Amino acid sequence: MRELQNRGLADSLKGTFYSRSTPQTETPQFKAWFGNSKVVDADGKPLVVYHGTDKDFNIFDLDAKKSTNTSYGFYFSKDKSIASMYAELRGVVKKGRTGANVMPVFVSIKKPVPESLHPVFSMITKEQIEDYKLAGYDGLISDTDEVIAFSPNQIKSAIGNNGNFDGNNNDIRFSRTASPQGRLTPQWQVDETSKMDNVIRALQDKYIDLKRVTQEIKKAGNDISDRWNAYLQEELYHGRSAKRVQDFIKQDLTPLIEDMRMRGVGMADFEEYLWARHAEERNIQIAKINPKMPDGGSGMSTQDARDYLANLSPSNKTKYEALARRIDLINRKSRQVLIDYGLESTATIASWESAYKNYVPLMREDMDAGFGNGTGQGFSVKGNSAKRATGSNRAVVDIIANMAQQYEKNVIRGEKNRVSTALIGLAKLNPNPDFWEVDTPPSTKTIVKGKTIYEVLYNGSKVNEFTNKPAANNFIQWNGSSGYTINEVESPEQVEYITDPNYKNRDNVIVARIVNKLGKVEERSVVFNQFDERAMRMAASLKNLDQDQIGELLGAASSITRYFASVNTQYNPIFGLINITRDVQGALLNLSTTPIANKKKEVLGNTLDALKGIYQDLRSERKNGTPSGNKWSQLFEEFQNEGGQTGYRDMFRNAKERGEALKNALDPTWWQNSKIGKVISLNGTIANQEQWIFDKAIKPIFDWLSDYNNALENAVRLSVYKVALDNGHSKQQAASMAKNISVNFNRKGEMGRQIGSLYAFFNASVQGTARIGETLTSTDKNGKIKLSTIGKRIVQGGLLLGSMQALLLAAAGYDDDEPPEFVRDRSIIIPLDFFGADGKFVTVPMPLGYNAIPSFSRILTEWALSGGENTQERLVHILDMVMNVTNPIGNAGLSLQTIAPTVIDPLAALAENKDFTGRPIAREDFNSLNPTPGFTRAKDTASAISKGLAYGINAITGGTDYKPGEFSPSPDQIDYLIGQVTGGVGREAMKVEQTATALVTGEDLPAYKIPIVGRFYGDATGQSSQGNAFYKNLREINKHENQIKGMIKAGEDPTQYRLDNPESRLITQANYTERAVKKLRKQRRALLEIGDNPSAIESIDDRITELMLNLNEKVKLRKEMQ
Repeated sequence: MRELQNRGLADSLKGTFYSRSTPQTETPQFKAWFGNSKVVDADGKPLVVYHGTDKDFNIFDLDAKKSTNTSYGFYFSKDKSIASMYAELRGVVKKGRTGANVMPVFVSIKKPVPESLHPVFSMITKEQIEDYKLAGYDGLISDTDEVIAFSPNQIKSAIGNNGNFDGNNNDIRFSRTASPQGRLTPQWQVDETSKMDNVIRALQDKYIDLKRVTQEIKKAGNDISDRWNAYLQEELYHGRSAKRVQDFIKQDLTPLIEDMRMRGVGMADFEEYLWARHAEERNIQIAKINPKMPDGGSGMSTQDARDYLANLSPSNKTKYEALARRIDLINRKSRQVLIDYGLESTATIASWESAYKNYVPLMREDMDAGFGNGTGQGFSVKGNSAKRATGSNRAVVDIIANMAQQYEKNVIRGEKNRVSTALIGLAKLNPNPDFWEVDTPPSTKTIVKGKTIYEVLYNGSKVNEFTNKPAANNFIQWNGSSGYTINEVESPEQVEYITDPNYKNRDNVIVARIVNKLGKVEERSVVFNQFDERAMRMAASLKNLDQDQIGELLGAASSITRYFASVNTQYNPIFGLINITRDVQGALLNLSTTPIANKKKEVLGNTLDALKGIYQDLRSERKNGTPSGNKWSQLFEEFQNEGGQTGYRDMFRNAKERGEALKNALDPTWWQNSKIGKVISLNGTIANQEQWIFDKAIKPIFDWLSDYNNALENAVRLSVYKVALDNGHSKQQAASMAKNISVNFNRKGEMGRQIGSLYAFFNASVQGTARIGETLTSTDKNGKIKLSTIGKRIVQGGLLLGSMQALLLAAAGYDDDEPPEFVRDRSIIIPLDFFGADGKFVTVPMPLGYNAIPSFSRILTEWALSGGENTQERLVHILDMVMNVTNPIGNAGLSLQTIAPTVIDPLAALAENKDFTGRPIAREDFNSLNPTPGFTRAKDTASAISKGLAYGINAITGGTDYKPGEFSPSPDQIDYLIGQVTGGVGREAMKVEQTATALVTGEDLPAYKIPIVGRFYGDATGQSSQGNAFYKNLREINKHENQIKGMIKAGEDPTQYRLDNPESRLITQANYTERAVKKLRKQRRALLEIGDNPSAIESIDDRITELMLNLNEKVKLRKEMQ
């Protein structure tokens, strides 16, 4: 199936570009105009000639040549450098005209004047031209590379021509007339780079210039088909290449490794066999081109290879031959990829296969193996796909890894070639010489030695000059020999323009490999105007010249950052559920900017079926190696093949890294030999048990989590894809709609890679913000950004929703801090108080970014309902919320966590004792001068493991039950750190342990500690909820107590202060409540240690909650008295 699809791609590309002159010189229009013109090259093909001038004009005008010293007719040279020299001389001679202009044109001269009638070109008069025309002649052609046309309609531009070649139209320039395809092809212009585009290019979309060019071409009235839409092809490139590489790994590479494991064949042994099997044929080819290596060019002599193969045991020979058949199949597929993508011709591949029947890559140690993937410079694809072997005696390494790298390189290079081919098509169909040109190699200046000039003198005065002596003699004979002499002089050195032989390596040139109609592969190019800033930026982005490589330090940080991102998303059991809830809502809003804006019902209705189909497909592939085959699974495969899925590939810097990964796959116990592995397996003592646990429990769980989240991530996208197809859109357009219906993670800015290596969710935040901006805003005719019609509706609806939320919470009796601000800002709260569940509520996560709209109106409504209380706090809250939405590196208020890179973010959170929701991580000492051991400040919900670790660490570092050690973390700090390192799986596992413990002991468990459910359900009446408010109130009252004590000590009267702060009158009760709660918690710990009497523990919990609630209510009443 894959080969058929790739062949279909190849067929669609073949015949698109035949040769550099095909679009003009082989059309019926051109042939009708050009006819039997004699201005042709040595092969009889139309020849481009050049006219040098200091002017800009559209029509060659005979009447403009009025000087009596000027020879009439329109002069052209077959040599561009001569025309260029003439243009520069004209510009210098005529003051004020310093702009040289060399015009490449085709000239139709069907009946040139014989040299016998007019052997020279100088001093031709207007009358003579008229006489020649009456005699049926239409021009002059000399053997000195000069051409003269008599009429302007004989001349047509060789660049930017629309293909009409109208002999009745003297205008040579590109004009708005029907093209050969029967449509209008108007000129287009793109604005200069704006400051906003510079920001977008740096942070959000490095291909913004390509996007702007595409938009302007469409605005000019040009339709762009999918295959020539380079922006679209780049967008789909990531998903397509990732899918094809993953298919190769699943269908070919992994089965090979599994087969080797089953047969008990080691990597080194099998690679030696492959080397020996290929050695002789490689040696023969090397000997043909390298006389210094008549044998052994493969690194193994022919005799050694024969001896090795002859001495193989029958058992090993059978195993190796069976495995080698898999290798041969992979190589055949790899070569077919080159044909399918048009990177190599069928004839070239056939020649490879005839030379090497048992080919494997023979890369050398510390040489070829250390280099990169060789996939090209960005999207510029040039040169052959294979590097020709010259022979080496050095050791061969990583044969299978290099074979895998070769296959992946071919796929990636081929997909890149689709993008560059689209770019060439786009430029060719939409010419703009001020911005780009197709197949117009840039020239370079060079100084050439002077030529011999033959001056014709009449009575000692120069009247003409020629570049060859016969022409000078002809001139004298024509004018009569009397008084004429020839003077030979050497001209000075001259500047000559020649095609730059290395132009394909220039920064402003993008190259693609394209199969012509003869089946041969040509390299075609787009040359960007080096003097146009946007053109050069576009070229730089397409060639990846705008992207700095990350160093070793950033590389190490990037690996850790990716790990944190993975364990919190892909391997997080709760992430997918929250994400699909947000994605469905976001998709319904974002659909308004797509051609299927009115198909929201269909998209929503298909989502569940899509989810089931994707899940079945992924599980079937993981279990059986093949898709499940149902309708939705097949559609999901198509969706991926078209590039609709966000695509990621495992990146190996070279074959050595790939080889190590393959060896690890061949030996699943490899990790036990690492330092961490030796610790876990007690230096191998329990290795078998550890491996069994990993194979049967850990790996299946993580594999399932990956498939589960993948299904949830793509369900809405697949639904959009189907609806788009059902409504007549192409597969590629449907894939683009699906990919961009939510966050397109493949889209990045120039700085995306560097910043993303430090901040895990930087790009996701930037792309999310950009997608919301696209939905909410539009640009007016003056280029100003404003709310779109649908944007206004979304904002109005969001504001109404927020106000209704505030009224609903107030009607249910919730205080301003119930539920917590973090929950209210990001979720729709549905109180269950109206259904008899006082203080209980359900949360529905809102789409990130859009959540700011209802949250803004909710805060304002809450402020109005409170009578204008806490105005400053609410303003700060609004600002903080906006920062949460717009800050791409994350926001934790005025905090170290806001700027801390992901790698150190957990440490910053511990230092500030605040998690990302704003909740305190651990209980702190109220008096820093009287510290207590960390384990004594454990929250009731701390895990048993962390409690034991906290106690042990305190003891080891010199602490006791009453005195903290040198390092004495609290159990909650350890739980937090474990949760950060292990991600979603670790956090949910700890919640399971905490829930199970609470069920046994009767402890009060906060709702947010319940696995999975805690993210969608809450309780504003529990001890945890009251505890947060309680300790917050205690801190505030302690501040009042310190203030009053200070005033008394200073001899000041605190009466007015107490009147201004009524809650300060609760100092005595607060101190009493604090002591009572401490005493109750101590009793509770004692009961827990005994492990008995759950009802007594529950009674203590109820009493603690009652005390906290009592103080909280009184603080609330006192504040209302202000």
